[in-house]
Amino acid sequence: MNLYEGEAAGVDHGAGSGLTFESGRKSTVGGVTTYRISQLAERSGVPTALQLEVRAPKSAAGMLADLFGATP
Repeated sequence: MNLYEGEAAGVDHGAGSGLTFESGRKSTVGGVTTYRISQLAERSGVPTALQLEVRAPKSAAGMLADLFGATP
Protein backbone atom coordinates (compact mmCIF):
# COMPACT_ATOMS: atom_id res chain seq x y z
CA MET A 1 0.00 0.00 0.00
CA ASN A 2 1.55 3.29 -1.07
CA LEU A 3 0.58 6.47 0.76
CA TYR A 4 2.30 8.80 -1.69
CA GLU A 5 4.06 8.74 -5.04
CA GLY A 6 6.68 6.07 -4.26
CA GLU A 7 7.76 3.37 -6.68
CA ALA A 8 9.74 0.89 -4.61
CA ALA A 9 8.49 -1.27 -1.78
CA GLY A 10 9.71 -0.09 1.60
CA VAL A 11 10.60 3.48 2.40
CA ASP A 12 11.96 5.50 -0.47
CA HIS A 13 14.21 8.30 0.78
CA GLY A 14 14.30 10.19 -2.53
CA ALA A 15 13.01 13.73 -2.94
CA GLY A 16 9.23 13.96 -3.10
CA SER A 17 8.76 10.38 -1.98
CA GLY A 18 6.29 9.23 0.59
CA LEU A 19 5.90 6.28 2.89
CA THR A 20 5.28 2.84 1.39
CA PHE A 21 4.31 -0.25 3.37
CA GLU A 22 5.27 -3.77 2.33
CA SER A 23 2.55 -6.36 2.78
CA GLY A 24 3.56 -9.16 5.13
CA ARG A 25 6.13 -7.06 6.97
CA LYS A 26 5.43 -6.00 10.55
CA SER A 27 6.54 -2.62 11.85
CA THR A 28 5.85 -0.93 15.16
CA VAL A 29 6.24 2.67 16.17
CA GLY A 30 6.60 3.45 19.84
CA GLY A 31 5.56 6.58 21.65
CA VAL A 32 2.95 7.73 19.16
CA THR A 33 0.01 9.60 20.62
CA THR A 34 -3.28 10.40 18.91
CA TYR A 35 -3.60 14.05 17.94
CA ARG A 36 -6.38 16.05 16.39
CA ILE A 37 -5.61 18.01 13.24
CA SER A 38 -5.90 21.26 15.18
CA GLN A 39 -3.33 20.01 17.72
CA LEU A 40 -0.90 19.03 14.97
CA ALA A 41 -1.37 22.39 13.29
CA GLU A 42 -0.75 24.20 16.56
CA ARG A 43 2.41 22.17 17.28
CA SER A 44 3.78 22.83 13.79
CA GLY A 45 2.98 26.56 13.83
CA VAL A 46 0.29 26.41 11.15
CA PRO A 47 -2.66 28.76 11.78
CA THR A 48 -5.75 26.83 12.81
CA ALA A 49 -8.22 29.49 11.65
CA LEU A 50 -8.52 31.38 8.43
CA GLN A 51 -9.03 35.12 8.51
CA LEU A 52 -10.45 37.10 5.64
CA GLU A 53 -9.62 40.76 5.33
CA VAL A 54 -12.09 42.79 3.30
CA ARG A 55 -11.27 46.38 2.55
CA ALA A 56 -13.99 48.90 1.86
CA PRO A 57 -13.95 50.31 -1.67
CA LYS A 58 -12.62 53.83 -2.05
CA SER A 59 -14.93 56.70 -2.73
CA ALA A 60 -14.89 58.37 -6.15
CA ALA A 61 -13.01 61.31 -4.62
CA GLY A 62 -10.39 58.95 -3.18
CA MET A 63 -9.89 57.24 -6.56
CA LEU A 64 -9.51 60.59 -8.33
CA ALA A 65 -7.02 61.70 -5.69
CA ASP A 66 -4.97 58.55 -6.33
CA LEU A 67 -5.02 59.21 -10.08
CA PHE A 68 -4.06 62.87 -9.92
CA GLY A 69 -1.94 62.89 -6.75
CA ALA A 70 -4.22 65.22 -4.79
CA THR A 71 -5.82 64.72 -1.41
CA PRO A 72 -9.60 64.44 -1.40
